[in-house]
Amino acid sequence: MKKLEIKDFKAFENRISFDFGASPKNMLLFGENGSGKTSVYEAIKLCFYKDRLLKPHLTVGAAAAQRANEERDFYKSYNHRVPSGKAVRDFTLKINGNDFNSFPLAGYQCFMISSVDLNNIQSEVVGGKVVNKDVINLPAILKRAFLPIDNVEVFVSSNITTIVDGVNASLKDCFYEDLVIGQEDANYDIFIKNGEGSLRESNGLHTIFNEAIINLVILLLLFHSILIQQSAGTHKILVMDDMVTSLDASNRKFLIDFVLKKFNDFQKIIFTHNIGFNNLFYKSIARDYDTNDWSFQNIYLTNAGPQQYYYDEFSKAQEILD
Repeated sequence: MKKLEIKDFKAFENRISFDFGASPKNMLLFGENGSGKTSVYEAIKLCFYKDRLLKPHLTVGAAAAQRANEERDFYKSYNHRVPSGKAVRDFTLKINGNDFNSFPLAGYQCFMISSVDLNNIQSEVVGGKVVNKDVINLPAILKRAFLPIDNVEVFVSSNITTIVDGVNASLKDCFYEDLVIGQEDANYDIFIKNGEGSLRESNGLHTIFNEAIINLVILLLLFHSILIQQSAGTHKILVMDDMVTSLDASNRKFLIDFVLKKFNDFQKIIFTHNIGFNNLFYKSIARDYDTNDWSFQNIYLTNAGPQQYYYDEFSKAQEILD
């Protein structure tokens, strides 16, 4: 992905453009909550997953006119909200200079994970009552995330052993956790246990393990599924939105190292509202990687709406002052 342009989309009334260059570059984007960062994430999602997003809004077997109205209403939901009495304009969304509806997706794999994908609680109706299950069900986790997996059930049944083995190796070698996971049952629920096995659970995970551990396991399940699903010869994009809300400082550093090493040949687009994580990510790149391969940006909210700046603008300003 070389360029993303947005106008009249969600939080953005004015045009905003993210230029990744011809290479293309990775991007680390910091923005406080409410600054418009998630709107950018949603724009990328609409570019690559518009058919999946649209499907729940369409009536099966509807006439052509009704379908057209339903599609129009769906797309209108992305328009920037304006004060009462002001005309609403349809949004503009372009990727690499093409309207998102005509952008050729062939040759791309876009893997998207947000903080909401880490929620493992499942609800089911038992005896007329809604019952919550505190489980990590791998098919449910993969279906919730936006990953280019055509048939999740077939993918899981074919790769469950490789995924579990990969997660266990990463827990030990990359995150230094004394934990082991495994397949609990034929539904592909995942158990977690400590190294000695005195603590083990698959349903009711939060009664035994803290949220940080559960989220780390889910993240690693997603990561190793992505590493299996990636295809040679495609342009692979990893997009992550606010993934570290519960992780402690050491695991945040381990997560950064893991992403930079394991997804070295992916174009990485990282969104965060956590300034500490943002600075840690930047320092990790500056220490071990070429910062020219990255675009470092910030979105901030003003009376005129969300604005962006590039970190290197500061160095250029300093050059002028000098």
